[in-house]
Amino acid sequence: MQTRHDNGWTESQETSYTYTLKPDTIRKIIEFNGEVAAVCETVNEYNSATDLPVASIHKCKIGDFESAECRIDTEYDRLGHIAQIKRPIDNGVADVKYCYNMHGWLTGIKGGRFEQQILFETGSGKPQYSGNISSVVWRNGRNGNRSYCFTYDTLNRLEKGEYTDVNSSATEEAANYGESVTYDSNGNITGLVRHGKQIDHSFGVVDTLSVSYSGNRIIGVEKLSEVMPTANSLGIRQGSHDFAYNAVRAITQDGTRGITDIEYDLNGNPIRIQFNNGGVTKYLYSIDGQKLQTIHLNAPPNIHVESGCKFDAIEDTYLQADTTTYFFGGNLIYSDGKFKRYLFEGGYIDARYRNVDEPESNLNLIETEDPEDIAPLFPNGENNSVIEPSTSADSPNMPSGLDFRFYIKDHLGNNREVIGMDGKIKQRTDYYPFGTPIQDLGFGLAHQPYAYNGKEFDTTHGLNTHDYGARQYNTALPRWDRIDPLCEKYYHISPYAYCFNNPVNAIDPDGMQGIAIHGTWSGPNTWKDQKGIEDYLRSKFNNTICFFDFKWDGGNYKILRTLAAEKLVHQIKMRYRDGLSIEEPITLVGHSHGGNVAIEAINKIVEMDEFKNIRINLVTINTPVRDDYQLTESARERGSHYNIYDSKDPVQTKGGNSWFTFPAKPSKVKLTGEYGNARREFDKGATNIRVNNPQGILGDFHNSHNRTNDWINRKKEQAIDSTKF
Repeated sequence: MQTRHDNGWTESQETSYTYTLKPDTIRKIIEFNGEVAAVCETVNEYNSATDLPVASIHKCKIGDFESAECRIDTEYDRLGHIAQIKRPIDNGVADVKYCYNMHGWLTGIKGGRFEQQILFETGSGKPQYSGNISSVVWRNGRNGNRSYCFTYDTLNRLEKGEYTDVNSSATEEAANYGESVTYDSNGNITGLVRHGKQIDHSFGVVDTLSVSYSGNRIIGVEKLSEVMPTANSLGIRQGSHDFAYNAVRAITQDGTRGITDIEYDLNGNPIRIQFNNGGVTKYLYSIDGQKLQTIHLNAPPNIHVESGCKFDAIEDTYLQADTTTYFFGGNLIYSDGKFKRYLFEGGYIDARYRNVDEPESNLNLIETEDPEDIAPLFPNGENNSVIEPSTSADSPNMPSGLDFRFYIKDHLGNNREVIGMDGKIKQRTDYYPFGTPIQDLGFGLAHQPYAYNGKEFDTTHGLNTHDYGARQYNTALPRWDRIDPLCEKYYHISPYAYCFNNPVNAIDPDGMQGIAIHGTWSGPNTWKDQKGIEDYLRSKFNNTICFFDFKWDGGNYKILRTLAAEKLVHQIKMRYRDGLSIEEPITLVGHSHGGNVAIEAINKIVEMDEFKNIRINLVTINTPVRDDYQLTESARERGSHYNIYDSKDPVQTKGGNSWFTFPAKPSKVKLTGEYGNARREFDKGATNIRVNNPQGILGDFHNSHNRTNDWINRKKEQAIDSTKF
């Protein structure tokens, strides 16, 4: 697979697969004007019995410089949960261990100097029996326990996160980083109180915000607290009534952050953000919404831009321009034309540059809490991660070394620590409940930008948002910059609300979705019992919503089902682009040959590198079971399959592929196409469920998708190979 950019860059990917269609070796190659600039390689190993990934080996070559190989091992418990991740650092200081309760919920993480407990019905918070988290407790190395106890309203929205810190002595003022919010009936935040360290270094309220709306759009933020936070705080520093939106309700002005104008492309992606100090941030996107480049322009001093206005002269008068270029969906990054880092699961490879005329003593130090942790930003003594410099290091575009860094994440995927190969901590970050980094508890925020939920955090010019791809999240307010692309499915809550206002145990509000695929010679209107389907998906897979709008030609030919599967895969890619977390599962529901369309789509998805971590479930209803439509072994391991069948359905068993089709060329006319023998039950990896009240030729046959009461509470009729993988 190759992608050419219009500025001389070319990215290409070579992937080999195992016999079970799992990615074996992945090589990502960057070329500039025909010459290879970077090669990053990952080799995966799988368990021979379960085919679960057990190891990954990473290395990178930039010009003449090549990193050592880094092997990361993964161990599982007997239920298939990840129990431990091992990194190649002495004494296991970067290893991560996980604990789970009887429900399979994550309850404990220990990695680096970071330890965390996630408590539900126990702990110091109010017991929660609905799946809400009552409290989290964590510690960083020598520091004692810190914790948040959470309070929810009757709609499961987070109301308060009460902070406690055992590190405060009896003679000290207790540290307080609590956060509480109030809502209107739409789920918009109308009030926010945030505690923290004040400018005089005492603890108290640093943000008391009152937010007013027109509908769901902010029209004003009043900062009621007079005390200012410390200089490095990332909260709201000024109130403002300078807010504006465009015709599709994307924000174009935000006075609290000094944003005077935002321009968007035709796909709704921001392409230029103007700040009142004259600074500008520009973005470049591909046609399918992938961010390709970010440019930060710093304006000359004494520039002031009024709300709604632009400073176009910056294109000719800027003092400094910083350019970040993204390849392979953001996994390989160049900064100002030089290789910066390569991201892999759980960490990254960082480039180290040093001007040959610059003395070694001028390298910056990382600010740390513990004296023994103080280390050069790019220390020379990192075992197995630093390559020996050569004469080509004199080139300003060539790195003098490539270093491995590893993330330690909490239960939400927030990066809490970054650890180098020497075992020293390069970055530490704690967060308020809605995701704002607590600067006073951490250090090294500028070391790398991936923070809350692992998303890129841009603080340049005071933007202070996390980029989720389809939208940007402002944790300080907290709020999305654009409406939910799927907001018509969530009419009960504001389209700007983050995670249904429950950010403690969720990372994306659009997850856990289902897509229904109609059968031959029908359309989306075939789904008469949509509530029954949604109830079933909710009970089996915790899906929050199901979409019934997918439509394909419906012709009774294999080639037309293949085209439908390709269309379905594209739609799924667009749903993930539009806000669905790539780590959250999805369920496909197929009626009749729509089930075979879903099978073909799933088999394609599990071979795609961008979906390597997604869990995808399948429900087939009245689907003709054929040998040429079977989930691959790799697909069966990535989800659960429930097959609903009617023992008297006369259509299901006639949907096979015989040697004769009428007519031979594809036709969409009813009763034409393929006919042959088919089966009712799948032999491998499916739970086959026989409906009550089977319907023959004189009954309501082949319509079990509209009679969910006949099977929604049925026990499995036959289970082969287990239903969970």
